[in-house]
Amino acid sequence: MPTPLMLSGLRAQVKPLRPDRATKQARSSLAQVLSEAGVVDAMVDDALLAVSEVAGNAAKHGKPPYEMRIFSVHGCPVWCDIFDGGDYLNLPEVFANLGQGISQGIDEISGRGLELVHWLTHGRCDFYPAYTYLEPRLGKAVAFALPTRCSSPVAAQRPNELIALPAEVPAAGVACGIA
Repeated sequence: MPTPLMLSGLRAQVKPLRPDRATKQARSSLAQVLSEAGVVDAMVDDALLAVSEVAGNAAKHGKPPYEMRIFSVHGCPVWCDIFDGGDYLNLPEVFANLGQGISQGIDEISGRGLELVHWLTHGRCDFYPAYTYLEPRLGKAVAFALPTRCSSPVAAQRPNELIALPAEVPAAGVACGIA
């Protein structure tokens, strides 16, 4: 089960991920959180496919450390992100082209994961620079909206709009504050 952190009404559950088990760990933790929140199975399946793609990309293309964060508002999970310690230099171009059709050739066997996440989340996916919660490290997070019944306006905001990045790396285990 992810470690919970309270951030002025926003709850972030944080789970470190091992590179060799990142996808399995992320799927298992997210399935548990969504099941406890009463999300219907068909919607859980889409979220598990999305987290598999994002965690798999982090393990394949990113750098340690890896962690999954599930953001909830008033007990309702609304966003999930996967952090890795790598840079995000190619992500602006990748995300700018999402939703405009798969750019990979028909014979390509990879490169469609973020396009699938974009489709599963109706375009509610993003990336941003981020700090780990569990150790002082700057990197990137790739986030996606979770299926939810929440009506809070906060649920519509992306995690990077809710959490301000500090000017300096926070101490280990200290969460960033709310903007």
